[in-house]
Amino acid sequence: MKRIYLLVLFLFTACPPVSHAVTVTNLYQAEVPVADQSAGARATAIRAALLQVMVKLTGDRNAAGIYGVSELQARADQLLQQYEYRSAGEEGQTRLRLWVRFDARGIDNGMREYNIPVWSQERPSTLIWLVIRDDLGQRFASLDANSRYFTALQEQASARGIPFITPLYDLQDAAAIRTDDVIGGFEEPLIQASERYQPDAILAGAVMATASGLWEARWLAIIQGQPRQWSSAGDSIETVLGEGMEGLADQLAAAYAQQQGFASENIREISVTGVDSFARYARTVSYLESLNLVSSVNVKSLDSERIIYVLSTRGDVNTLHQALVLGRVLQPAGNSGEYRLLP
Repeated sequence: MKRIYLLVLFLFTACPPVSHAVTVTNLYQAEVPVADQSAGARATAIRAALLQVMVKLTGDRNAAGIYGVSELQARADQLLQQYEYRSAGEEGQTRLRLWVRFDARGIDNGMREYNIPVWSQERPSTLIWLVIRDDLGQRFASLDANSRYFTALQEQASARGIPFITPLYDLQDAAAIRTDDVIGGFEEPLIQASERYQPDAILAGAVMATASGLWEARWLAIIQGQPRQWSSAGDSIETVLGEGMEGLADQLAAAYAQQQGFASENIREISVTGVDSFARYARTVSYLESLNLVSSVNVKSLDSERIIYVLSTRGDVNTLHQALVLGRVLQPAGNSGEYRLLP
């Protein structure tokens, strides 16, 4: 059995771990602070929640500046589907929060109306190697021993719609990678140690306490085979971890989200081989229909070797290809538009 943290799940617990892109399902909901339960405070919080949803959907932390977003915020009440007041914080420091879920179809139509770029629900999984250096020494951070650190990561990941996983930190990991590899940002051991998890991206974070009582972190992400580095600093480790996750979200969005948009519907054809039984045919159709950017799936032709599907999609051909590759159900085979169904 394995548990994957998709915004709330992030630990493998057994058997040979295998990761893959994740379909993020909570993009149209958000939880924000609210002053009280008055109508005015609720209306303000609902607009703030819609902005948080737009940040997740676009992949842009500055979504407030995108044309059309403020117009959608102005009609946030019309897009509202459900809300609920919740309490957060420790005893004596309880804070009131408002959980909001919006109508996905209404949001999608609004984004299409204003041609607002969108990052589809199919998103890359990121494996996070996290090292902490403080007065207790230098060590890998694990979920069991450092749950509050992962809570900080998870909260920011949820706000950006980013799924992530953590290593097992078992004997195999211990033989493959050292804390110094993460602190030094050495790519080769990071890549080799990560292979067993098959992530779409890798993040290595070295978080260190300073003599002045502050925290600093160096981050290395390997996305589409390319290294990307940044740093963060703050007066608490939670702040530094949150900024690290913000940086990861920005880097993933730059790699995956910028090509995607709510353009008008396009008709695409793909050829799929390896569909040699009804069960595999049903699996292929079910997978294609599950893609957020695919609105309809039809069969144009089929024979003993291949099936040609006609897809109605949002976005260009690169967007579709990217989503198919991330899903790891269909593997590119030969020319553009040709795929093979994996076992």
